[in-house]
Amino acid sequence: APAPPPAPKKDTALLEKVSKVKKTSEAKAAPKPKPAYPKYTPPRPAPPRKEDPAVTAQKAKARNLVTETRRKRQSAEQDLVAAKAQLVRLENSAKKASSEYNSMRNKGSPEGRIVKAAKDEAADLVKAQQKTVATLTQVAQREAKTAEAAVKAERDTLKSVAAREQASRRAEGEAASAA
Repeated sequence: APAPPPAPKKDTALLEKVSKVKKTSEAKAAPKPKPAYPKYTPPRPAPPRKEDPAVTAQKAKARNLVTETRRKRQSAEQDLVAAKAQLVRLENSAKKASSEYNSMRNKGSPEGRIVKAAKDEAADLVKAQQKTVATLTQVAQREAKTAEAAVKAERDTLKSVAAREQASRRAEGEAASAA
């Protein structure tokens, strides 16, 4: 019969490492001693007061009005900026047409009438754009005033709601102390 294979030699260093790892993991898993004093728990905040649905609606309405007026104000300001940019472009083209007309006139060119018509048209466009800019400026100012009024109204609404809530709390406190 064949001889049995020789028994493998045990690696003692590896066995020591394994036993160390086992010991540390067991130590970590062991329950930690509890402190003698109880853990501090902060006092619970009072539950939030249920707000009256009418008050909630009033606040939401004021907030929505502010948002809407702010949006309108920004839109009006953007329109005004675009109109001013267009006015600058039109003024530049009118200046160009005017200088072209003057050079044609000085040369005595027969095409002067065509150039004069273009110059006049450019001047008319500039005047129309100036009126548009003036109108949009007024609109932007009006929207700014409306937005400021809406912000003030919201602030006043929130102040009055807070004052009413404070008064009701005070009344509850007095009733509780009287009882």
